[in-house]
Amino acid sequence: MIDLDDNRLEVAKRFGATTTISSDGKAQGAAMKMSGKRGADTATVPILVKTVGSREIDPGLPVAHHLRLRHILDACETSGQVAKQLKVII
Repeated sequence: MIDLDDNRLEVAKRFGATTTISSDGKAQGAAMKMSGKRGADTATVPILVKTVGSREIDPGLPVAHHLRLRHILDACETSGQVAKQLKVII
């Protein structure tokens, strides 16, 4: 997995990523070297949905907060305060 955020790379390892690369401007070179100059595959939403659907990964692992829609303002405030978020979905 290639990402700018070191926290997301650590989470990717917990989900089973075998290799992680920090996207620091040298990611393309690292990916090309690791792949024998074939490049890197990309994960798309359909692939993620299939993986979660087959129960290969637990989609609940990265979930930190569950808030009802009526608490949307609380959700927005929480999203700005939590330092190690992967993504915020409201």
